Amino acid sequence: MAIRALEDSQLLPPEGTTLTPAQAREADRLVPKFTSWARVVRGGVLAGAFYVERNLDVAIEAFFLGKEAGQGQKADIFAEAILPTFNFERRIQVGLSVAEALSYSDRASLGRDLREVKAIRNAMAHHPVWFETTLGGEQIITLRAFIAIGKQTRALDEESVQGFNSLIARTIDATKRLADLAIGEHPGSGDAEGDQKF
Repeated sequence: MAIRALEDSQLLPPEGTTLTPAQAREADRLVPKFTSWARVVRGGVLAGAFYVERNLDVAIEAFFLGKEAGQGQKADIFAEAILPTFNFERRIQVGLSVAEALSYSDRASLGRDLREVKAIRNAMAHHPVWFETTLGGEQIITLRAFIAIGKQTRALDEESVQGFNSLIARTIDATKRLADLAIGEHPGSGDAEGDQKF
């Protein structure tokens, strides 16, 4: 679905202008390069969000199952029948409740970061990227990529991608600390590095 959305994305000239045939050819030449780059960005965001969700799953399972997390019939039922029914928002809600119950020190910033990761992840998973041309006189200098995140249109450029990467890395670390805290409350319940069975 994400790839089709990219292929269907639009190439827009600056408002109120029309591209000349030469500019249109240059834009057509640049589109595959930028589309490929946008796919890499999209994939990176989705992969990072997966790790965030995985750490939330570990924290939730460890909190509710204790030493039985990752092993036995209860863990199998939990992993196969309960966790898959949680969307990202539900994982965030339950994960933040676990954080509160365990007196996780950075709960407020974790909540903000999780909601922002969710907004970016949902945009990358469900919304098209589009391109606008940047003209320099009669020549196309480059294309600029954009995506709608919530009600805002955001440029996809090196700076925004670095911001996404920083946010996601920080959130992966924070959710891993939460999972480790939940596991520490119940020694023997596995860890967020992969001892748990999913």
